[in-house]
Amino acid sequence: MADQVSIDMRGPHSRMDAEAVVETLDQLLKTIVELEVAQVRGALKAPRSRWRFTNLGLGSLHATLAPLKVEESSSEAILDVAALRLVKGFAVAETEDVIPEGWTPTAVRRGRTLANGLKHHLPDGVTLTLVRNGEPVPDVPTARVTSEVAVHLKNALDVRQESIGSVVGMIGSINIHRRSVAGLWPERGGSRLEVTFNAEDLDAVRAALGQRVLVAGRLKRNGAGQIVRLDMRTLELLPTDHESLRELYGLDRELTDGLSSLEYLRTVSDKP
Repeated sequence: MADQVSIDMRGPHSRMDAEAVVETLDQLLKTIVELEVAQVRGALKAPRSRWRFTNLGLGSLHATLAPLKVEESSSEAILDVAALRLVKGFAVAETEDVIPEGWTPTAVRRGRTLANGLKHHLPDGVTLTLVRNGEPVPDVPTARVTSEVAVHLKNALDVRQESIGSVVGMIGSINIHRRSVAGLWPERGGSRLEVTFNAEDLDAVRAALGQRVLVAGRLKRNGAGQIVRLDMRTLELLPTDHESLRELYGLDRELTDGLSSLEYLRTVSDKP
């Protein structure tokens, strides 16, 4: 059974603003979907798995979310990680001005919107608990989301340091609705980075979609030293690891009796 997320909105339900409750649940779902998408590299279509209520009650308001339909490009394991990162991330954001582990800037903004909306309508906040087999997971802290969390998440995206640098990775997405932003998966691991680029670079970025690249520009970091975004100046296509190996084959066929480097090394290793 997949992990679930228990949600408690405190306060008498008779005085709760129904629209605010629905909006809070909507932002919560959008955040957990973003944490799912953030794990899937190179998918032709970003997964948007669906969630269901396994429990919904009043008193205050209590609900439990569980996966309903898992997209083909996702998996139950990915959704388990998304649920874990949702709860642990909000728990971290109770006290720290950092981007939680596995959170993208988009997830941080979703979480901030959720927390910020609690100030007037749900001042007692929302409690999130990771549940497994009907019981809270003991080594995962419960998160209490209040408007204070919005302050920490805002600070997590505030740029405090700038430097010139570059990142090698794969461009997995492009968004030009409000501003020109690409999603870059760092080759060394970590969450998807936001790369901003100028309109005149759109064709080059599109051509690099799904490719291994080196993006250079201004690295913007928060107070904790985490990269908030990369403002692109140059984009260079790089060979894949497979292509890099292929370039080494048979640099001098006369030295390898016409064999590729790999084939020649195999014959040498077989000799007594």
